[in-house]
Amino acid sequence: MILDMKKATIYCMQEDQEQLLKKLQQFGWFMPEERGAQSSEASETKARLARAQRVYNQSNAFRAKKGFLASRTTAGADELQQRPLESEELIRNVEKGLEERQSLQEEEKRIRDRLSALEAWKELDIAAESMRATLYTAYITGFAKESQLPRLVEKLGDDVTITTAGQRGDSYSIVCVCSRDDLDDVMSTLRENGFEPENIPIRAGFVKDEISEVQERLRDCLERQEETQKKLKELCAHDAEMEKLLESESAAYAREEIGLEKTQHTICLRGWVPENHAKGLLRVVRSASESAIVTMEDPAEGEEAPTCTQNNRFVKPFEAITDMFAIPTYGKLDPNPVMSVWYWLIFGMMMADAGYGLILLVFGFLFKKLKKPTGAMGSITDIFLYGSFSTMIFGVLFGSYFGETFHPILFSPMTSPMKMLIFSIIVGVLHLFSGMTLDLVQKARDGHIWDGIFDDVSWMALLSGIGMIFLKPVRIVGMVLAGLGALTILLTAGRAKKGFFGKVAGGLGGLYNITGFLSDILSYSRILALGMATAVIGMVMNMLAGLVQGSIPGFIASVVIYIIGHAFNLVMGLLSAYVHDSRLQYIEFFGKFYEGGGEEFKPLTFSREYVDIVAKKEEAKHV
Repeated sequence: MILDMKKATIYCMQEDQEQLLKKLQQFGWFMPEERGAQSSEASETKARLARAQRVYNQSNAFRAKKGFLASRTTAGADELQQRPLESEELIRNVEKGLEERQSLQEEEKRIRDRLSALEAWKELDIAAESMRATLYTAYITGFAKESQLPRLVEKLGDDVTITTAGQRGDSYSIVCVCSRDDLDDVMSTLRENGFEPENIPIRAGFVKDEISEVQERLRDCLERQEETQKKLKELCAHDAEMEKLLESESAAYAREEIGLEKTQHTICLRGWVPENHAKGLLRVVRSASESAIVTMEDPAEGEEAPTCTQNNRFVKPFEAITDMFAIPTYGKLDPNPVMSVWYWLIFGMMMADAGYGLILLVFGFLFKKLKKPTGAMGSITDIFLYGSFSTMIFGVLFGSYFGETFHPILFSPMTSPMKMLIFSIIVGVLHLFSGMTLDLVQKARDGHIWDGIFDDVSWMALLSGIGMIFLKPVRIVGMVLAGLGALTILLTAGRAKKGFFGKVAGGLGGLYNITGFLSDILSYSRILALGMATAVIGMVMNMLAGLVQGSIPGFIASVVIYIIGHAFNLVMGLLSAYVHDSRLQYIEFFGKFYEGGGEEFKPLTFSREYVDIVAKKEEAKHV
């Protein structure tokens, strides 16, 4: 359900501001009205937080990889509301190590580039200073393609000496010695044959000596890199401290970005609190400041309060499905209690295999207990965990066990697809009717009961009557019911239009909407399609495994096929059921009554992105 909200205004002395905000953050049920104020403290904290996040992300390669089921870092709320100096020092040291590593990597690149340039001339056996031009001779150095080299030698003749000094890719480094008078002609011939002039990479000495020196520098650089990486790994072993610092800075920024009204000695803080937590807010404020004053009032007319939902353990995870579509509007109906049941049932119908349901239950339970997922992952885990029960129930009803059919209680979709199609359509009609019923209830709450009767009851009567016409015992009743529904739609669908012809056209247009309803109902045939797809793929995997049996190697191969095939089928079935079940809720169910567009209730609390909060008893009693 959507909780009633109270608008709270808190007045206290400025010296109690920090303590008050910390207590409210631990309380976790107060949403400040204004955020985003960029005070100097908030700007500094935001910069520290950004820096810490950057260092933490860049140091990921040096942190020990946590196992899939490894537990998250935990800390108390009081601990996360302090700024640990040791952790700040750790961040600085890691940042320094990362900068040193980057500098060494850049140095390594420069050394390797230098070494690569020298390697192309490693066979040059004369000193660089001896290759200077004289009064009668000239030296030309550069690269020539391997395929062009024989032609160059032939064209230049015996008057030009060409010596190869190494290789770079498909080109040779060469040294040409020629008469100074012939220099221009020789250069012209060289260029015509793809020659690329380039000076040798040293000015004096032998290339091989320079290579040895550069290789020594490279070894030294790599050793320093190894030492730096070792130091970084030692520092990053304290990743829990970095995560606590990130959570601490995030919590500090959440407090400092709140917009406060201030006088010389007092502050004023406005925000929202659920009505059932109003007394808790009063206790928290009193514990932070005995002189504080708190006022509570209902939202003003036309003022939209943020939406805060409170549901039981079964419904709560399904709120994530609704929130991905749109946040419920404050003051309207919460669709989650009804939607969650339908999502659960349709999910089971789409999977519909008792064996898969059992596996989903076991792995979902183990994952939840060992990994303890939170946030969206925690909600999805719970949805799949609850869905395992409906999967087993419909698996037993349809007699499906790992793709094989045994003694169905209702019928088998594989042998009776038409029965499954009719069953799916009946479920779809009931699903649509529940949405229209919620629309009727909402309109009644808003004082528009007749609109609900004209727009919802009439359509339920028409669609029910059409369905009853196909049942001989109630055919007459169905015809009467369908006729009354159609007549009501024809006479009332255009009631908002002006003029006689406008109302008639509106009535005819409203009645034409039956095509949209029939399209919505046919959408539920996807339940048949997905249920049969899961069963068929499972059956095919069983057949493939059976074909290779008959020997010990064949038996081992069949086990592999069973495991991989059914694991693949289960994963794809889960993905398909999750997506298509959500689609039926969003388009068909929500389309009949749900508008959404509310403001999400975002209280002042901890981000919990990196650290799980372990509440003490004295903290928990305020919640």
